[in-house]
Amino acid sequence: MSSSDNEDWYDEKAQHDPAWSAWCLQRCITERIEALFTDTLPALPHELLHRVGAMPSGDRFADAMLDWFDVLIPEWFATRAAVENPANFTAVDRVVSYLGEALVRRVGGIWVNIPGIGSPVYDAFGPAVTFDFSDDPSYPLWDLRNAGEDGLFLTSTIGGLIADRDHRHSTSPVFADKHP
Repeated sequence: MSSSDNEDWYDEKAQHDPAWSAWCLQRCITERIEALFTDTLPALPHELLHRVGAMPSGDRFADAMLDWFDVLIPEWFATRAAVENPANFTAVDRVVSYLGEALVRRVGGIWVNIPGIGSPVYDAFGPAVTFDFSDDPSYPLWDLRNAGEDGLFLTSTIGGLIADRDHRHSTSPVFADKHP
């Protein structure tokens, strides 16, 4: 991807920011997601877990798990203030990592830094996921911040992105030439 592809938001220099470079290391993303499932989620209040139901077993990025997160997140982070509360930073950071990584693994997205979109949770960078078939990035932090009011629709978002990707790839002569 180059800056000419997406002049409105892409900043090549931002991709090399030291804070971003450390945050987006695959090892670090994986560690945050592991901590989400082994430390953060088991420590949630029992009454919250009772309301949303038991966490599914199996693949952490399967539809059943994504559906469970669609129910959990609006209950857990019901307000923007809850997401932006510094006391919740560790949980928020882990959830943002999970939401974005779901897009990477299920749709073929790529993590990018879009400075400014991470504020006020992230001071130095803005985690986003972009796709080779769309000019519009996805913003996991924004999805989390808006979930209390709008709901989280991770499964349907991923389904829509997959449909868009498949359509774009099947109708694009450029993509067809590169990916026979």
